[in-house]
Amino acid sequence: MSKDRTTEILRYVSAMAREFGEHRQEMKEFRREFNEFRGETNSRLERVERRLDGLEDQFKVFKVEQRQAERHLLHILESGVTTKERVDDLHNRVAALGVKQS
Repeated sequence: MSKDRTTEILRYVSAMAREFGEHRQEMKEFRREFNEFRGETNSRLERVERRLDGLEDQFKVFKVEQRQAERHLLHILESGVTTKERVDDLHNRVAALGVKQS
């Protein structure tokens, strides 16, 4: 093999080594940026999960309060029906007394 050919091969191998080194450095930078992005994303997801947990707790409280309000409303409705029945009964008695006096 000639000296020129050997020099050409060495230059080619040296250029390949530089390109691999640059590529390796780019990959390290990409990995670092990706890890930062992943860390930020995980942090955001944790905050979202905490918010969702808080909303879930609030929703549970809301459901309990809704059930209590429904019970109170049913009680009021039952009281209203009972009162209406009593008023109707009193009207009927008054009407019956009016008929007896006539």
